Amino acid sequence: MSQPWPDGTEPGNPGGLETGTVKADGLECAREWPAGAPGHGYYDPPAAVPPGQYPLEVTGVTPDHGSTAGGEQASVYGASFDSTIIVTFGGVQAGGVALVTPEELACTVPPGALGPADVTVQTAAGSATLTAGVS
Repeated sequence: MSQPWPDGTEPGNPGGLETGTVKADGLECAREWPAGAPGHGYYDPPAAVPPGQYPLEVTGVTPDHGSTAGGEQASVYGASFDSTIIVTFGGVQAGGVALVTPEELACTVPPGALGPADVTVQTAAGSATLTAGVS
């Protein structure tokens, strides 16, 4: 059953705009947000699922643009993040990376070149990249 999530409190949820499937036990899974929203296609496993059961992925960055000077605070969204994290924007390592939840990281965007840049998250389990995640 697809429905809007009512409270808008989930990490990265832009005001309760996403819809998704609700399991019979009431736990949420398989979210789908409107095109262009941060985390489009984001998967939020129920709390009862053991960490690492879902593949590492990067699904969105907010804000998704900034200056070439860097220094902006950003949130990176995805799945299966852990405490051993490195985040890069266009191959340049971000500063102040912090695990907010297994689906959200906070960081400081590094200086970079003009134009789109891939955003990569590396954990103990491997790495995942959002191609042209920021512009």
